[in-house]
Amino acid sequence: MERSRLSKKGPPLLRRKLYMGALVAVRHDPEMRAFYHRLLSRSKRKKQALVAVAHKLLKRMMGRLREHYADRLAQGVA
Repeated sequence: MERSRLSKKGPPLLRRKLYMGALVAVRHDPEMRAFYHRLLSRSKRKKQALVAVAHKLLKRMMGRLREHYADRLAQGVA
């Protein structure tokens, strides 16, 4: 089976910070740890699972930002 490479798209600093955040999340966040181990049990490689955790963290952050700005718009504060 041929191993695929991780994408090099996007800002390298952001990718690095998300990856390191994923390492911390797998260690300290029970939900992310369960997600990571579920991926490993589905025969994903460790790095693939960590990148999936990083992607989930990014989606969480974007959702919180979206909520924050929606609340500010609702209050009339731009």
